[in-house]
Amino acid sequence: MLRNWIKFLPFINKREWDIIHAEFLGIGYSYLGIKHLLNIKYFVSSRGSEINTIEINPQKHQLVKTLQDCDGIHVVSEKMLDKIIKLGIPEDKILVNRPAINFSQYKNLSKQETNIPLILSVGRLVWIKGLDYLLESFRLLKDKKISFRAVIIGDGPLFSELQYSISDLQLDEEVQLIGNIPPHKVSNWLQKASIFVLSSHEEGISNAALEAMGAGVAVVSTACGGMDEVIQHRKNGLLVPIRNPVVLSNELGSLLLDPIRRKQLGKEARITIENKFDLSRQTQMFEAFYRNEL
Repeated sequence: MLRNWIKFLPFINKREWDIIHAEFLGIGYSYLGIKHLLNIKYFVSSRGSEINTIEINPQKHQLVKTLQDCDGIHVVSEKMLDKIIKLGIPEDKILVNRPAINFSQYKNLSKQETNIPLILSVGRLVWIKGLDYLLESFRLLKDKKISFRAVIIGDGPLFSELQYSISDLQLDEEVQLIGNIPPHKVSNWLQKASIFVLSSHEEGISNAALEAMGAGVAVVSTACGGMDEVIQHRKNGLLVPIRNPVVLSNELGSLLLDPIRRKQLGKEARITIENKFDLSRQTQMFEAFYRNEL
């Protein structure tokens, strides 16, 4: 009880707040008492895994209660909207506002591709990112004698296991795990990248993929979560089935051998981000949603 009281202290001065918005559903449940304590409008965001895995989540009851009790819900894709409606939540309290990036940081980023094409992947090293399947696809590329380098940026509980798999698949010369790095260094890698790959089993919408598209990098993504709401297959990127290293390898291989096609997909990707996924659009949608509730 004392711990709960302490975590509520920053919110006690009601005059400072019109709306409180919890950025993740689990946090939303943890602070749900604020809504009743202050009699204030309370919003929550759900960005992917909490809803995608809710049926096997031991806290399902608490998460559903949060969705029921809050005044507004933000989700990042139409697929997540459908999943929440199926939980009995009214559609009129849900806002679909897709992730966004500050496109101005990427629009002037110049491409500096390396002689050997570079494949880049960025994300937490956890099972849901499908990196074991990605490594299998790299081994298939090597078997076809297609030249490439791959850099995987990120950290997580599978770092050691993935490092072992890289050695076990004899990919030490092609694939490098480099852990977490600052955002500006990720941008440096995006400048060099020929292809960005997202191999996830589930996502809301991947911000890392959006950033790659904004930087003009051709993206190959699994058709997970809401990624098909961003990528139009063969127009501004490529979509492949989940858990299918053979198809993933084939699509990566086709792009590695076709620099003109990579450039065209990257160009269309930048246009998509500028028109539909810039931060200013996202901000305007949130402001309109909040005003309707005041």
